[in-house]
Amino acid sequence: MAKLRKNLKAGPYLDQTKPPPGPPKTLRAPGQALWMRVQEEYAIRDAGGVAILTQICEAEDRIAQYAEAVARDGVTVVNGSGGRRDHPLLKHETQLRMFIVRALQRLGLTTEALYDRPGRPVANVPVPYGISIDGEDDDGGIETNSN
Repeated sequence: MAKLRKNLKAGPYLDQTKPPPGPPKTLRAPGQALWMRVQEEYAIRDAGGVAILTQICEAEDRIAQYAEAVARDGVTVVNGSGGRRDHPLLKHETQLRMFIVRALQRLGLTTEALYDRPGRPVANVPVPYGISIDGEDDDGGIETNSN
């Protein structure tokens, strides 16, 4: 079985000095807006993160399409026997919203960063006793609690 490894010497997305990639041309306005908000806060450059973010933004576009249809048709529709039932797109919209939340969690974007720059926060790192993340001391380091 071949081992999969990230090639650390290849790929422009590894250069942290370059701006993060712009939104794919296939995105509509809602997806592009989400892309820009996420990139402004987290500056995702890695190929896997960009692929997941693309899927998230495409789902955001689809949600907007579903919302337009539900607004036009109403939240209930008449079925074949004349009864009323929930609009079928409501279920799909809910599933896409759940997908977006799970995917954002997988990217680590639902945890507020502990530092003051773009990028995804480090996940599940315990803060040692006596260290305060609230501020920095005069030297620019992490402030320690003297109690």
